Amino acid sequence: TYYRPDDVERVVGNVEEKRKEARWKGKTI
Repeated sequence: TYYRPDDVERVVGNVEEKRKEARWKGKTI
């Protein structure tokens, strides 16, 4: 399967954002 670079960046960005949110929430709680 072939992914367009912009699609990959969007998916990777979403995953990293969720990870950062989870870490931030974990530290805050």
